[in-house]
Amino acid sequence: MKKALLFLVTAVAVALLVVSLRPSKTVVTPSPVAFKLPTGGDFEIPSTVGSYKTAEKRGKVLFLFFGFAHCPHVCPMTVSNLDRMIQSLPEASRNKVEVLFVSIDPEQDSLESLAKYLKPFKTPIVAATDTHEHLKKISSLFGARYSRIPSGDSFMIDHTNQVFVINSRGEWVETLEFDVPPAEYRQALETADDKKPLADRQISLKNVTLLAENTSCDLATQDACEIKTAEGTFEMIMNPRPVHELQTTSVTVRTNDSEWLPLLLDLEGIEQDMGFIRPSLAKADSGFKASFELPVCEIKTMQWRIRLVVQNKSGEKKALLFYMKTVRQ
Repeated sequence: MKKALLFLVTAVAVALLVVSLRPSKTVVTPSPVAFKLPTGGDFEIPSTVGSYKTAEKRGKVLFLFFGFAHCPHVCPMTVSNLDRMIQSLPEASRNKVEVLFVSIDPEQDSLESLAKYLKPFKTPIVAATDTHEHLKKISSLFGARYSRIPSGDSFMIDHTNQVFVINSRGEWVETLEFDVPPAEYRQALETADDKKPLADRQISLKNVTLLAENTSCDLATQDACEIKTAEGTFEMIMNPRPVHELQTTSVTVRTNDSEWLPLLLDLEGIEQDMGFIRPSLAKADSGFKASFELPVCEIKTMQWRIRLVVQNKSGEKKALLFYMKTVRQ
């Protein structure tokens, strides 16, 4: 009797240990998934040349970026390289391009101070700003975002540092990093009208069904999180941990399913809109890999939805939902 009782206690302990070591609990919730996709669009904003209406700029290629005059590095380099790009154009071509610098710091950047900031540059770059409510709406058209983070008695600003290229038909066709050389800006200018809208060239995420979600595993801190479905097991690992802002985070996805293969990740801030973060997954020896860098959040603790999109050979797509919680460093 004692042996039987000892065996029973041992078996229960082992079972509890196995359960405690499971990465997660899988909750199956089949339902449609709505993915946001920024597509650009027209807007109007007060500027250094009066009310700036992008709808009135047809026939010109527009380079748009968000920043602020006291930005120490990114914004001056962006303005300088765009200025040099325009200077490199033949005189007759300079009226076919415009640069719009939208300040996301209206408290410090008045239109008058922005005009003074741009005065040393040799080409007529336009600056604009408005209320934060309007600035957030405009930036969201392009999947851009910015955050104001308290720092002592003041605050610091973290923002999307890319340049958005809008062709002469008013279509957003390309996104460039801020530090590309003037020659690359010029190439973007010369090819803008040959390109289809960027949104039309993205992977289509219509009619995607959510298979399951893992509600109990934090990708930011735990070794691995997995979801088990009828299609197979999908495991996701992030490094380094804990995951936090302004660092390159690598993602590895492994699966034992040969029909549904990992395609991309979609990261979405729950408490705050954090812009457009959608890295593609590439096949590697140890699984499927991608990398991303999180922006800085205004709030200290941030929760994220991470959708893993998988696809079969016929092109049908499904999604699996993971979560993580990050703490601002």
